[in-house]
Amino acid sequence: METNVATTNNRCQEAQALLGSYALGATNEVETALVEAALLDCPGLQRELADYEAMTDAMLYDVPQVAPPPSLRASILAESTARQSTQPRKRQENIIRPNWRQLLLSPVGAAAALAIVALFVSNGYWLYQSQAIQDENRQLAYDARHLEQENTQLTTELTSSQNLLAALGTERGGRAQFISADATDGQPLAQLAWTDSATPEHWVAMFAVQNLPTLQDAVYQLWLQRDDESVISIGTFTVDEEGRATVIFELDEPIGKFAGAGVTIEPPGGSPAPTGDLAIGGEI
Repeated sequence: METNVATTNNRCQEAQALLGSYALGATNEVETALVEAALLDCPGLQRELADYEAMTDAMLYDVPQVAPPPSLRASILAESTARQSTQPRKRQENIIRPNWRQLLLSPVGAAAALAIVALFVSNGYWLYQSQAIQDENRQLAYDARHLEQENTQLTTELTSSQNLLAALGTERGGRAQFISADATDGQPLAQLAWTDSATPEHWVAMFAVQNLPTLQDAVYQLWLQRDDESVISIGTFTVDEEGRATVIFELDEPIGKFAGAGVTIEPPGGSPAPTGDLAIGGEI
């Protein structure tokens, strides 16, 4: 079995080397029989042969034919007669000047044409590979920046969570719970927990909600309300399939001094002020 496979591979390689000459009609009977037999056994050779034949047609048969003017023959004969009468007869020499088509059909010409084809194919392949590598490098750079941003965000959230957990249960922190106005079993329930001294200049809190319905073409937006009824936006969020979400945030003012918190339904991207229905809220 291995000997047969090796023999087939050798025949395929020999036929592949002759494809250019075969497409140009420059192979002898033995070479022609070898190529035609290999075309039946070697996958891929027919596609390569089609490429060679397309180029052969372009090189040999696509030149437009132009008819000479009727006066050309008379002019040539007149010029020839004048020269024969004024110059001594010279010994006729048989000089054979093969035209370009004959040169291409010779073994040397076929090899040169094959080399040109191989050069074009090779250049196209390496150009494609270079473009693919550039695209891959750009994608890797984008992914690296994206991962770096995610890592920074996760690090910030982890630090905030650690600060919050360290303060909860002490006099530095606080908690507040919120339910919907028509609360029954299974209705939305939210909890806000915070610490007023996570760092000298920042206060950190965690808002967790459950049983909120998922939204289509809309988002939830969390707000904090001051005593003068002005509000600030904490940000937008979505819930999972079970209606749960957690928002961790930091402020530069004590969270425990706000009068209340609420969640409204807003367009994608959020709103500068509450515009939608209140999903959940209450006093702090």
